[in-house]
Amino acid sequence: AAVFAMFSDLARHHHEIEILSQHVGGIMVKSSLELGRKLLCAHADTFQNIVPAFAEIGRPLTARVFVNHAAMTSPQWQRDTARSGGPLGEFGTYGFDIVRWVLGEEPEEVFAYGENFMHKGEIESWDNVKALVRFGDGSLGSVHVCTSISWEYPFFDLEVVGEEGCLRTDYHNYPVVTQGKSSAQLAPIRYAPMNQREIAHFVKAVRGEEELRVTLEDAYAVARTIEAVQESLTSHQPVRIEP
Repeated sequence: AAVFAMFSDLARHHHEIEILSQHVGGIMVKSSLELGRKLLCAHADTFQNIVPAFAEIGRPLTARVFVNHAAMTSPQWQRDTARSGGPLGEFGTYGFDIVRWVLGEEPEEVFAYGENFMHKGEIESWDNVKALVRFGDGSLGSVHVCTSISWEYPFFDLEVVGEEGCLRTDYHNYPVVTQGKSSAQLAPIRYAPMNQREIAHFVKAVRGEEELRVTLEDAYAVARTIEAVQESLTSHQPVRIEP
């Protein structure tokens, strides 16, 4: 059996995923499993331990994601949109994937604004992007990709509003140690073991103990969404996401 694990953004364009699917097994990932080939399109945020909490909030209505990471701009090659896709292509994949996952629907339309606040001359694109996504059942998702923070600050934040409650989870643990009338002292940020959970899941999938939780179909949907976001950023109009 052939085994593959692809980390970060799998591809920047949907047609690249179509080509890859032919090599892996044909029609996205189901046929690849029949051929004994396993491809994990690694989106680590999917492996936060939040699934049991979904039952508590009922049908999800909105989802909001904030992504901030120094790696989007720190290595010079990641500033080159031709090599990495820039901040939107490099880390926007996480945000749009997790919003689609928690809402459980396919994205249909997107409207986005972007600006280059801090990296003019270094990044030939936007260093901040805010996108609003409408899904098939009318639910709404928002994604903020932020690269203008140069100090220690939480990497990932997710909030889901449902019919019966709300869910909020962080990639980080940012506890308050002491708090007074005029100040608060915070402990260092500690991170959840998402990557370790992802690797453990992939090993189990290779052994046939679990079904892959992230597939080429997921990667394809994210690529289509990011393409629509890029079009909206330049046209300043809502853009329909092609299936």
